[in-house]
Amino acid sequence: MFYPMDETPGCTTEACEFRDNIFAFRKLGVNVLGISVQDVASKKEFATKHSLPFSVLADADKSVAKAYGVLSVLGYAKRETFVIDPKGRIAKHYPDVDPKAHSKQLLADLQALIKPAS
Repeated sequence: MFYPMDETPGCTTEACEFRDNIFAFRKLGVNVLGISVQDVASKKEFATKHSLPFSVLADADKSVAKAYGVLSVLGYAKRETFVIDPKGRIAKHYPDVDPKAHSKQLLADLQALIKPAS
C-alpha cells in the first residue's frame, strides 16, 4: 500500500487498520508492506509509535512511487494499493482507498481470490 505521509490522520488510520487485521492477512499468507516518500528515520518512528507489525518502506528518492504511477504533483505518494501475485505481477489495483475501510475490503477480496485447495 502506498500512502502520502507518516503521522497524518488518514495514513495513521489506514496503517492501524492493517495492524489490527494483520493475523487475518498472515493466515492467508499475504505480506503487507506500506510505502511512502519519507526517509528511513520517519518510517522507524511511525512503525514504533503505532506498533506496526509489517514493514514500512522509505522511498526517499521517489523512484518506486514514480514506477507505480502514484507520485502526486505535490511530490507525495497517492493512497493506492497494489496486490502483487506470487509471480511478481500486479493482480489487482485499488486506486481509490478509504483509510478506515480499506484493510477489511482488501482482506475480503483476498479471501475470495485465495481459495483453499480441494
